[in-house]
Amino acid sequence: IENKEKTLNVTKYKKLVNNTDVFNRIFMIEREAFQEAKGLKSNFKLPPKLNYIGDWAFLQSDINSLDFTQGNSIAVIGKMSLAYTQIGTIDLSEHFALSSLAPYCFAHNPNLHTLKLPGSIVGMAEFPVEATPNLHVIELGWTSRPQLDLIQKYYDELKKGEYVNGALVPFRDKKLQIPFGSFEQYYRRQIDLSRRPFSIDYKYLGGIICRKKTILF
Repeated sequence: IENKEKTLNVTKYKKLVNNTDVFNRIFMIEREAFQEAKGLKSNFKLPPKLNYIGDWAFLQSDINSLDFTQGNSIAVIGKMSLAYTQIGTIDLSEHFALSSLAPYCFAHNPNLHTLKLPGSIVGMAEFPVEATPNLHVIELGWTSRPQLDLIQKYYDELKKGEYVNGALVPFRDKKLQIPFGSFEQYYRRQIDLSRRPFSIDYKYLGGIICRKKTILF
């Protein structure tokens, strides 16, 4: 999908949606396709086979609803693609082709209150949920230790072994909920950044990852 106008022609778009032979074959939303566009609000329906949302695709648009549960094929969500929007719920829990989060992809959205991510996530760029004050809990699909080991490895490379403010920077100030039954649901390595050398211990979680300035693995 590409859009050369700054507004969504709702009538024209509904005709596209109703033309299932075409609509169901759409797999990509071009970069900047709906950047700063008006008229989207709750009128935009995602194609069921959508695989790719380009950089800045909906940046600063007035979209306030996207139902990701109508499909399960999204593999790429581009940089700032959903930043500065009004979307309240983003449920990507069944999109197992999604392996990483681009920079600021969900950022700067005070309306965002629910975010669900699949267990396929193994990497995150900087600050995907920056400035989302009403997003308090992020549901994660991580269920195995190797998945979290990959996250730890990624951050060791990203920060070159240095633990900075918040340690798990992209999810700072958020509670992280891990599926019932996973090993990591119950134990977590905790690092006290105020002590030299760093103090490391393991803490029983009871199901919710909720402490700031910790490293999850």
